[in-house]
Amino acid sequence: MTYPGEKNIMPAESKSRKRSNMIQIYTLVRKSGRSVFNAVQLSKLSGISIHAATITMKKFVDGKYATRLRRGQITFSSNSFVNATQMIEPSYVTGWTAFLYHEMTDQVSRMTDCATTVNSMSFDDLGFEYHKIQPNLFYGFVEMPFPGGSYFYMATKEKAIIDAAYLRLASASTLRSFKRGHVRASDLRRALERYDGKGKQRIMEVLDL
Repeated sequence: MTYPGEKNIMPAESKSRKRSNMIQIYTLVRKSGRSVFNAVQLSKLSGISIHAATITMKKFVDGKYATRLRRGQITFSSNSFVNATQMIEPSYVTGWTAFLYHEMTDQVSRMTDCATTVNSMSFDDLGFEYHKIQPNLFYGFVEMPFPGGSYFYMATKEKAIIDAAYLRLASASTLRSFKRGHVRASDLRRALERYDGKGKQRIMEVLDL
């Protein structure tokens, strides 16, 4: 039997449940510490199916709680460091972007330089540049907390110099000036000691170590 008003009541209850589910998932997202998600990650976090997670991601974007980074990924952050190091994993900020972050230069790079162990790639629309390095060179970075509960990964001064030498992102004279003005040679040598792979001798020559 259908009672008067039943058709109006049920949709309202359904919408209320959906809003409640969205709020619960959003709360989980904020507590997770992550900002960038794909459907699999959101599914694991919330316990919903991957299909439901895909729909939920679209709703977050439509509701302006999140923005679409690239196909299949959304972010709840507007910070380029957070988005760059969580969009492609593993990765950390290095090179000229790290030099600027550590106040070693006032030169602003058009792209956010990142080191990664996966293939090199560039996202011009986002301003992210990923440089492939050897797995045994993937060290020398720290997790930096970001207001709102998220994080990003940033190279130390020493590692940014080593990465720039390895990746040929700057001239030898520029990197040597950074060595003289911003780090101790002993710290730079110690950071490079961990690497025992291809190109180490050239890095030492470039940095005059």
